[in-house]
Amino acid sequence: MDRLPPLRLLTTFEAVARHGSMRLAAARLNVTQPAVSQALRALEEHVGATLFDRATRPAQLTEAGELLARAVRDGLGRISAALEDIRALSGQDGAQVTVSCTLGMATYWLMPRLPGFYAAHPEMTVNVQAPATDLPHLSPGIDIAIR
Repeated sequence: MDRLPPLRLLTTFEAVARHGSMRLAAARLNVTQPAVSQALRALEEHVGATLFDRATRPAQLTEAGELLARAVRDGLGRISAALEDIRALSGQDGAQVTVSCTLGMATYWLMPRLPGFYAAHPEMTVNVQAPATDLPHLSPGIDIAIR
């Protein structure tokens, strides 16, 4: 376990891989773009391989980057699922649903309907994720994906 990089580096890498942009990842993580770039360089040093091909705009994942992105996505998904299971065991889960959809779908269709939904179901919490890539997907932690 001592060979693992800090979790901060892995979550930063995952955000960049998911959003396809350092700028968008920085905004989502609420950090500066140079902080994201520095974290990626530190992760590449730790791994000993280049994870992004920076010659292309936007930077693309290398083969090593693709391998790590899949592993990090799966690992963080499993951790998230385990935490949800733990909350359910302890009665802390609450009634919530996570919806992934396009930004347009969220803005023009889902959000206007949420007040009525909350009025009918005050015990529910709806988490909305609108990926910057505009390609919502069903992954660990996402209950519903609207395409």
